[in-house]
Amino acid sequence: MVNIQKINPMARAIGVMGVVVALVAGVTFALTSQATLTENTISSVTADLLVNNTEDGEGDSDTDNGFSFANVTPGGAGVTHNFLLRNNGDVSMTVTVDATDPSGGIPSNLDSTKVDVKFVNTSNGNAEATYTLDALINGAPENMPGVSGPSVNDQLVASEVNNFTVTVSMDPDAIIGENASVGNFDMVFEGTQVL
Repeated sequence: MVNIQKINPMARAIGVMGVVVALVAGVTFALTSQATLTENTISSVTADLLVNNTEDGEGDSDTDNGFSFANVTPGGAGVTHNFLLRNNGDVSMTVTVDATDPSGGIPSNLDSTKVDVKFVNTSNGNAEATYTLDALINGAPENMPGVSGPSVNDQLVASEVNNFTVTVSMDPDAIIGENASVGNFDMVFEGTQVL
């Protein structure tokens, strides 16, 4: 048998450290256990805003026929149509509106800052908001009344439907000349999840 005191002190230290490391590693690995959660998936909730021009007899969808605001009298009461917005998703949302550039642009004899587009939320206390056609086309998206606030009472909650009217009117001096027409443009409603 080898006398441990005759072994080089450095070799003894390395040997002792090796034995300690082996024991610690053996104990550590001996106490390991594993469990597994399999086949995990991730899916989000659904944000699904639908629109319905309630005057055309079609159902709710992400696109519907627009309106013809015919015979608008400058300085008069305006022309009104009805539509609804439905939150067909799983989360509450706030809703904004903007408009696309009309085909053919804005005629030079029409001042689009003097053409008003008024939205009234008839499902939420007749909350209303009026924007100029120019702001809807050239500005940032505007808040829809009754469905764009921080309170749950001012949001379009999941599965909720809100009915609206939209009225287009003109200031008395909106037109230079006999008449003016604005070509096809889209009103774009965007629902944003409330965080």
